[in-house]
Amino acid sequence: MIGREKKISLTFLGVLCVSR
Repeated sequence: MIGREKKISLTFLGVLCVSR
């Protein structure tokens, strides 16, 4: 579960960076 949450967090950060 922790690994999955971490992956989602990284993806979210990546999307925010690309959006900016």
